[in-house]
Amino acid sequence: MHFDVWTLALQTINVLILVWLLSRFLYRPLLAVVDARRAENQKARDEAERLRREADELRTQAAAATAANTKARERLIAEAQSVARREAEAETAKAADQIRKLKDEAAEDIAKARRAAQDDLTRTAGALAVDIARRLLGRLPANAGVAGFLAGLCDEARKLSPQQRDGFDGEVELLSAAPLAPTTLAEARAALENAFGHPLALTSRVDPTLLAGFELRAAHATISNSWKTDLDQLAKELSRDSRQ
Repeated sequence: MHFDVWTLALQTINVLILVWLLSRFLYRPLLAVVDARRAENQKARDEAERLRREADELRTQAAAATAANTKARERLIAEAQSVARREAEAETAKAADQIRKLKDEAAEDIAKARRAAQDDLTRTAGALAVDIARRLLGRLPANAGVAGFLAGLCDEARKLSPQQRDGFDGEVELLSAAPLAPTTLAEARAALENAFGHPLALTSRVDPTLLAGFELRAAHATISNSWKTDLDQLAKELSRDSRQ
């Protein structure tokens, strides 16, 4: 095989010229394009990384906001439940107080009604007892025990103070359950004047409501010793006992 040196040299020169031309006008621009593309790709990657970091930060912020909202909602729910519980407890306590007050008022009303019924029963029983006593005593002779009643009336006169006795200086009326015989009226006058220590302007009058006994009346004073007075006092005591 025969090689032409000049031809080989020319071909080598052509190849070198071609390489130089390619390097000069093709390879370098191509490298520049590649470098530019690489820079753009790097910029794109950097931008993507930046966006990814921003997205991660936004997700973190969103998660934090969600957690904060969740905590705030839970706090609001807890506060609302606490307020509702306190209000329910307050309403329950208020209802319990009202129920207790109603019970106390009902118990007081029942006690008052019971006391009133007991008082009415006691008054009725006392009035009945006094009425029975009046009827039984009304069957006795009106002049029964005149001496004893007169002595009691004189004792009441002696208990009066001097000022009280002066109230009987004027006209005095002697009431009796039945008409007095002249001798009995004279005895009564003498006994009363002795008790008062001075004469009396005495008149006599009958009052059947006395049942038995006497009552001495002046203009501004009265003393009595009769079954009517005793029964009236008994009725007052029974009424007072029933109120107590």
